[in-house]
Amino acid sequence: MSVKEQASGGILHQSVWVTVDQARIDQFADATDDHQWIHLDAARAADGPFGACIAHGFMTLALIEHCVEDFAATPAGVGFSVEAYSRIRFLTPVIVGSELKVKLEMKGRNGSGITVQASVEIRDAKKPACVADIRLRRP
Repeated sequence: MSVKEQASGGILHQSVWVTVDQARIDQFADATDDHQWIHLDAARAADGPFGACIAHGFMTLALIEHCVEDFAATPAGVGFSVEAYSRIRFLTPVIVGSELKVKLEMKGRNGSGITVQASVEIRDAKKPACVADIRLRRP
């Protein structure tokens, strides 16, 4: 079913599973100058609220972009680009070593674009790490 035919609720695209290892978290910390101990100090984080280091929330959010770009490269998504993110919610922390997958679901059409809900799922978790609405538009 094409994007044009799909009203809402259907999965448009999903990514492969990606492991969030400490090296990836360290790189994100360096790129953003966010070196908080909960992300980088394994010994201290072991005694912290999650029992291990966790990924930055914005790192989790940033992982959505690859799935959106991947979707845009499909025949159904050709020509779409990100116009806006909204209703961003961080629901579950991403513990180092977690496997994540991004899923894009159709929410609706609006003018020259569509609104999708992106969910960053954690393998074997009941709730996603992050959920956001994204407006995609055609130029």
